[in-house]
Amino acid sequence: MYKYLIFLLIGITSCLPVESSDTDKGKENLAESVSRPEYNTSKGFFIKDGKLYDANGVEFIPRGVNNSHFWFDNRDRNWALNALSAIADYHSNSVRLVWQTNYDRKKWNNVVEKKQLKTMIKTCLNNGMIPMLELHDATGNEDADKLLSLAKFYVRPEIKKILMEFEETLMINIANEWSGKGEVYRDSYKKAIAIMREAGLKHTIVIDGNGWGQNIESIFEYGQEILDSDPEKNILFSVHMYEMYREKKTITERLEKASEMKLPLIVGEFGFQHGEDEEKVPYQIPFQHILSECERLGFGWYAWSWKGNSKGVEYLDLSKDWEGKELSEWGDAIVNDKNGLRNTSKKASVMH
Repeated sequence: MYKYLIFLLIGITSCLPVESSDTDKGKENLAESVSRPEYNTSKGFFIKDGKLYDANGVEFIPRGVNNSHFWFDNRDRNWALNALSAIADYHSNSVRLVWQTNYDRKKWNNVVEKKQLKTMIKTCLNNGMIPMLELHDATGNEDADKLLSLAKFYVRPEIKKILMEFEETLMINIANEWSGKGEVYRDSYKKAIAIMREAGLKHTIVIDGNGWGQNIESIFEYGQEILDSDPEKNILFSVHMYEMYREKKTITERLEKASEMKLPLIVGEFGFQHGEDEEKVPYQIPFQHILSECERLGFGWYAWSWKGNSKGVEYLDLSKDWEGKELSEWGDAIVNDKNGLRNTSKKASVMH
């Protein structure tokens, strides 16, 4: 915490000369906007030439964290919800919001799910951050029907109504780490996209790689075909970088290939450590290289995760408390690294 305070004081001192305001920066961004492609009829984010653009046609590069709402905003708790203001203070421009389909209103003070979802999304936006809603039910699952059940969740009338209300600013990550193999991966995502599009959902849809999110090869092999199958051409792919990415060379090669292929991509999760070898020595992930390569190549990222990691992976908590009063060493690095949130995160132009 002392390191952070010193850094903050230095940052304030260095910012004393007059510089452009957020409003001025917003105007500058709008001057660089691109037109929405004819194939896209959304009111919100869209994909063009492998890049993500907001509703104003300004490129948006997500820089943020994952936040575990479904597990910690129930039973008289609003820990993750209340943390959003602190997350914004640490310069996140977007948050990946963890949710599940097995909502039980009795555990949420009898609040109906649509109201809870709306509160979560709106609070994120009120703090100047772009929300990305994701469902965690199918993590590691390989069953096509399971993925399709999640697509059907989004088109339930009461859920769809909320999603449509925030079409301009919301992205939807269909399923966390669903891991269907081969053509099952391709065909199931095509079907899931069709379910959502036929229901009128035109948001940017985010799709994780298989292999617990880490296998980017599934994106290389089927990504363009999946993208082309979408009438809105509005798909953003996501790779999760854990123990499969413990070599800098692997990170660079995979991200450069995605860039060369013009595949719209983010790193949806990553940590500084994950898994262990046969001798129980933890694998270290060169996360600073992930940050620098994402900055160099223009890819977005979401660090895992703000708070609440279970025993065994609690080292991935970015903050030692929900309020963000004291960051962990991991959190301090994500915020203050030269390619971290403080130095690279820019708000979406629709937030100005």
